[in-house]
Amino acid sequence: MTEENEFDYDTQVGGALKHNKKAQKMFKFSTFIRANIFIVYDFTVKPENTSKWLPFVMQEERDRDADLAPEQGTKYRNRPDENSAWTEYVVISAAAPRRSDTEKLRHRGWESPVYHAEFTLSRGTYFCSYEYKTTYDGTILTYCEWDTAGNHFDPFSQDLLDNCKHVIEAACAEKDLRNLYSRCVRSGESVLSAWRRIYYRGAV
Repeated sequence: MTEENEFDYDTQVGGALKHNKKAQKMFKFSTFIRANIFIVYDFTVKPENTSKWLPFVMQEERDRDADLAPEQGTKYRNRPDENSAWTEYVVISAAAPRRSDTEKLRHRGWESPVYHAEFTLSRGTYFCSYEYKTTYDGTILTYCEWDTAGNHFDPFSQDLLDNCKHVIEAACAEKDLRNLYSRCVRSGESVLSAWRRIYYRGAV
């Protein structure tokens, strides 16, 4: 759901932005992704994946090795087609998934740590951020965007974030199926039998 309001992003965006201005409007969207936070974070920060879920981006690049995590100062650029000019962004804050010292997940008698991550980009007075948080069965991804000068911009949409969710989940399902098939080949169990066991017992 889109939320529009006036907010002080000094306190509401994880302390990532240290400015004294106020944004006039902030757009916020969230989606649940059935994949662990490390997969979701890795997918969304790698430039080669952007065109897989954003239809208006044909190509994206960054000035830091794609196998390394982004850090403050890393530059991204993208364009909608090969004849268009590049649009550049600078990473102002990035934190790979890290364990929370104060939160725990409790589900069916099991306890596990909560992980958080965040990734914030800037283009002039325009900012966008990705925030990640683990749940017992996946990751909540939240996208926010705002302009500190109150300039108009075409806002993001829930459909776009849901598209990211579907692409990640489809890739994970395909990988899981390949792994399951390999296990069945080794064990002699049929794939159908293995799927039934997963569905009814919740474990491979």
